[in-house]
Amino acid sequence: MNLSMEPTVKNKKILILFILLSILISCLKDDQRTPAEKEMDRQVGMIDDRKTVLGPDNNNNGVRDDIEYWINHAPQIINKDIKQAAMWYAKTQRDIQMHSDDKEKSIKAMSEMDTAFSCLSMILWETKIDFKEDYIYKKIIELSENTRKRSKAYSRADLHFAGQVGPSKNFADETCYFELEGSYRKRMTEKELKRWYKKHSKGNK
Repeated sequence: MNLSMEPTVKNKKILILFILLSILISCLKDDQRTPAEKEMDRQVGMIDDRKTVLGPDNNNNGVRDDIEYWINHAPQIINKDIKQAAMWYAKTQRDIQMHSDDKEKSIKAMSEMDTAFSCLSMILWETKIDFKEDYIYKKIIELSENTRKRSKAYSRADLHFAGQVGPSKNFADETCYFELEGSYRKRMTEKELKRWYKKHSKGNK
């Protein structure tokens, strides 16, 4: 009896090892970061303690320290306008988590986040860049919701905001609260606007 079962046990072990190896290979393939990006993520991870929903903000500017570090050092942040818009967008993400249990404040924070998102996206849309224009705000979302508690806080606020309408302006300098150094006065056609909103709304949850 034991002799007949031995091959089965051995086969199960081989199968388990094969599955684990497949998962490892898949993970290695999915990680397409450059060495510089890996080092950046390592530095960012050392700043974020992950123990609280809001995380550290030692200079009290409303942006989590690790995300601010990323914005200040990421090669994708190629000018002051993108940096200011990215900082604003990151701040609104933290505000949303801060007020996730307060319906009125959640709605206000989510509305500002939509405006900041439009500001950042429109600047990127009109800036000549050599990377995917949705990379920056998707990275900010990824860092902002990098723990279960942070993701849940965002989801609670998002429920409060359900059914609300975001901003409709289509000029960056009508949307951004700060004075822009660049000129972003190219108006999108109706077809471009529909394509833009369809593409970017997916990354903005």
